[in-house]
Amino acid sequence: MPKTVKLYVLLAVCAAIYIAMGYCVERTDFTWLISLLFSAFLVSGLLFRYFDDQYKLIAFVSILFRGSLLFSIPALSDDFYRFFWDGTLYANGLNPYLIHPGEYIRGEVLVEHITPSLFEKLNSPNYFTVYPPVCQYLFALASVIGRNISESVLVMKGFILLAEIGSIFLIIKLLRLFKMQQKNVLIYALNPLVIMELSGNLHFEAVMIFFFLLAVYFLKTRQIALSATTLSMAVAVKLLPLIFLPFLLRRLKFQQIITYSMVIAIVLGMLFYPFISQPMLDNLWSSINLYFQTFEFNASIYYLVRSVGFYITGYNVIAIIGPALSGITLLVVLYLAMRKNAVKGSELFVSMLLAVTVYFLLSTTVHPWYITTLVALSVFTKYRYALLWSFLVLLSYASYGSSGFSENFYLLWVEYLLVVGIILYELFRKPLPVSTQQQPPPS
Repeated sequence: MPKTVKLYVLLAVCAAIYIAMGYCVERTDFTWLISLLFSAFLVSGLLFRYFDDQYKLIAFVSILFRGSLLFSIPALSDDFYRFFWDGTLYANGLNPYLIHPGEYIRGEVLVEHITPSLFEKLNSPNYFTVYPPVCQYLFALASVIGRNISESVLVMKGFILLAEIGSIFLIIKLLRLFKMQQKNVLIYALNPLVIMELSGNLHFEAVMIFFFLLAVYFLKTRQIALSATTLSMAVAVKLLPLIFLPFLLRRLKFQQIITYSMVIAIVLGMLFYPFISQPMLDNLWSSINLYFQTFEFNASIYYLVRSVGFYITGYNVIAIIGPALSGITLLVVLYLAMRKNAVKGSELFVSMLLAVTVYFLLSTTVHPWYITTLVALSVFTKYRYALLWSFLVLLSYASYGSSGFSENFYLLWVEYLLVVGIILYELFRKPLPVSTQQQPPPS
């Protein structure tokens, strides 16, 4: 069979797998789901291994894979109900940070489309929203354009698709700027976790990744104000990019650091301004605090420490362990940022990859779509453990059975023993990659 025919056959098989996952699989169908995802990883691996000389064509087709999921309703996550809830409130002039979903049940909020049936579908109805302002703007815009939840989901998926197209384009440009192989764009563009969780299941990590990559691009091309602005946009989608700030600042001179920090403060202030008030800050902080002290899912080190704490105290000590692990993460991030040559050339991506890895390993909650950030960063490094994790994290969907939610700790051990094992292997078997383009910090 000619090589070109093999390429098109593999692409067609991949497309069929995504269509099946997007339109035919439920979260409780774990065996069917993991089989399709394994097949998608296998086909994607073959495409990357044997057809990398066609990386531009394959990257383009990967966009079509994403586009094929536009009309599907997210099956692996129900977060989109809260997106629609928040967006509908804001589109009607109400501040979603000030309104507890339970207030509707008490009859205090009366807005079209905010119904008891929608309330019953919310996965965190007892918490104020935690989604930052850029998300709220996009939620509201989707609510205005869409006449119902299905149409709003379609609009939001359009936002995700545009962000993904932008990210793939930026990855190619950054690979060129850092003098790396441009075929590595396929590590992100073809990754089944990225495609299914972002374009398929409507997670705004896609928008965050786009703005973050744009911030790195502007920093690399010495456009300091634009870099700070786009990093602010990334933070206003998801708070995670704050972890990258120490690394980006280290590439700047003192005066540039002042400028960068001021621009971030101004832009974030402008983005939060329509919502800002003392009650809003209190509610947002309480929800974030509850996230670190209440939610538990697919954790690793935290579960080990929790079991020790339970053995000693007789109760769940998450209220102590959660903040403590966050503090350790902060110290590790600062250490990584202060290392010699930590941000020179491609070392910047290595440092940020390690920082986020530590953050997830110490987190109380690691949803599958969180790992998409690791996949994006790994494109610019020699480390490939994020690819293994991007598949193994999908084992966590075994927790969602037809009889209810229950984590499978045997699968959890499989996931993290293999992930930690490959991390240690890559860290100690391979030296930290030396940048192929040593440049002084931008002036």
